Amino acid sequence: MSDIFSKLSHVFRRSSLLLCVLWLIAGVSCGDFLSEQPDSDLNVRIDNEEKVAELLTAAYPQASYFAFLEARTDNVGLRTNGVHTRLNEAMYFWEDDQQDDLDTPLNYWKSCYKGIAQANKALELLANYPKTPRVKALYGEAFLLRAYLHFMLVNIWAEPYRKNSDAPGIPYVEASREARHCGLSTRYSGGGLPKD
Repeated sequence: MSDIFSKLSHVFRRSSLLLCVLWLIAGVSCGDFLSEQPDSDLNVRIDNEEKVAELLTAAYPQASYFAFLEARTDNVGLRTNGVHTRLNEAMYFWEDDQQDDLDTPLNYWKSCYKGIAQANKALELLANYPKTPRVKALYGEAFLLRAYLHFMLVNIWAEPYRKNSDAPGIPYVEASREARHCGLSTRYSGGGLPKD
């Protein structure tokens, strides 16, 4: 019986030694792999005009406003039979809806501010390039995109501009880092867009 235990003990010692050696090799070899920065939206090097153009192309919102605004028009009526969704019902009765799903108000809001941040980042990067016709065109697209997205947000969420009004508006963002903090509840009072 003790012969079996000594053999098992020997096997366990060998396997634990082998396991320790494998663990050491894996730990050393992973060091190089783990020291590299992962690919992500925030760590991409944008070092030429073509990459700035790609940044602007990706800035157009992937979300749509049609799905949640159509229910607020005269084109729809209350249906007693048929398929009802919570979003359509909330939009039909002009209620707030905080769903963060495809083509919802919250998703469109986030998508617009993500696009605004990307347009602002493109403007920051384009300031370092000589003003060639291509760079001027990219400048124009970035300014146009930022203005369009603010325009859409204002028209959907802000009341019409009235001088000296305290009606809630939207955050107007001119720097790429500011757009991260623009939640749907981050609305200010002040009669339209802020003036810097």
